[in-house]
Amino acid sequence: MQRKSFKCGPNTPPLVKRVLLSNGWNENSDDNSNWTLFWRLDRFTRSEVEFCSPFQRVNHIPKSSEITKKDNLQRNIRRMRSVCGPIYDFIPTTFALPTERVAFVNEFSSQAESTAWICKPRGLSRGRDIIVFNDLNDLKYTGHCVVQRYIEHPLLVAGYKHDLRLYVLVASLDPLTIMLYNDGFARFSTKKYNMDNLSDFYTHLTNCSINKENPMLMQENILHEKIGSSSAQDDFASTITDLLGVGAPPKWRVKQLRDHFLKQGIDDTDLWTRISHITILTILSIIPELPKNKSCFEMFGFDILVDENLRPWLLEVNFSPSLGCDCVPDELVKEPLVRDIIDTVCDENNNNNAEGFIQPKGGFELIFPFNETTQKLSHRDSLDSKAIIEEIKSIDPFVQLVKKNPALFKMPARTPVKTTPIPKVTKIPDTNSTTKLTEKPTPKQSPLKTPIKKSVPVQITPKRTVSKTPLKMTGVEIGFDLPLHPLSKEKQASKPIFSTK
Repeated sequence: MQRKSFKCGPNTPPLVKRVLLSNGWNENSDDNSNWTLFWRLDRFTRSEVEFCSPFQRVNHIPKSSEITKKDNLQRNIRRMRSVCGPIYDFIPTTFALPTERVAFVNEFSSQAESTAWICKPRGLSRGRDIIVFNDLNDLKYTGHCVVQRYIEHPLLVAGYKHDLRLYVLVASLDPLTIMLYNDGFARFSTKKYNMDNLSDFYTHLTNCSINKENPMLMQENILHEKIGSSSAQDDFASTITDLLGVGAPPKWRVKQLRDHFLKQGIDDTDLWTRISHITILTILSIIPELPKNKSCFEMFGFDILVDENLRPWLLEVNFSPSLGCDCVPDELVKEPLVRDIIDTVCDENNNNNAEGFIQPKGGFELIFPFNETTQKLSHRDSLDSKAIIEEIKSIDPFVQLVKKNPALFKMPARTPVKTTPIPKVTKIPDTNSTTKLTEKPTPKQSPLKTPIKKSVPVQITPKRTVSKTPLKMTGVEIGFDLPLHPLSKEKQASKPIFSTK
């Protein structure tokens, strides 16, 4: 029974404990090491992981904050982009504030007047304190945050913006094994998309915690405003309740979104291939920082936005994505997700096979290693990130499109990032025996060198002025066949959702 016991931290989601108990596991409430699985919300230290027995598994990887904190993510992806090229062009232009504020202002000033940016606090979630702006006077922040080019032309469903929450499982670090779950969520804004009012959260943000508070979702009787008189136009949803249903949560399952794409004749094969490659490339960006340990695993929540060209953009990577169940779609996705994670990482045959590779269970699909070459490269002692990336380049649809039409996917020019140094200060006693802070004296310069001028604070003013004229609606709309309700339990297509060709 020792190998079927689990231990939970104080704030572990009830869903995890419920699934474990229903599958015949025993809870270990004593403070000892007689457990097989330790699941908690906060991180494990490297020493805690190293002291695990071979049969024990913990649900967090030390140093995963290198991608789950927004500023760390942009720094690592920027570094990989400089080494590996456009294959890493999957996050919008990003700056960390206040460290890179000068570089950001320079970039902001060089863009068109209507260019929008989005500011996100470094460590907050659920859409808290997010600002969308195109005027520097509207940018206000109190701590560390990131500013990102706003994707102004997203793929719309019946006029509404949405993004994807996908679940990625790093099942093993040695050999490196990455899996993608075949379901997730398409999270919708609850007002028709336009660029007229950047401060309207219900239009620009897709966080469920914000949009579920929209009173429109709770109205039982809504006068539907028809888009047009033709029968084809009437098939489009005119309100969010047409799209989701009265009182429904502002989300679909990914399987429902793909079913909708199929009905509209949209081939999303390359889209999902590129998404799977984005997840692999993101993990590879921090693999040197991660321990060579077989006891830890991690489930990440990848947030992806798809633009009107069906090009996916990585917005952020979430640590301990929510496993709360507030609605039927949550129960249909998250309970099987937790069960499949446990079956995958705690299966004795998976952990003890000769090759050391963990095989996916349930709805998980193996995305790395994806061929014999990457299988040989996945062991940490022989892991070669550069060779793996070359393998991805050879099959990545984005790379092939760039080769055919480089101008179509040309990224905006990046301003070199310069940090603002903080002048050193020292305490010097004055004649009145009190102390004051003054700048450290500049050492004497050689007569052959140019003397150093004392720096004077300068207020930076952007080179452009922002027009106050309302911006026109952008984006692309795709048709919608009613009804397609998010609570539908219709059987989905059986073909693999994520593939690497």
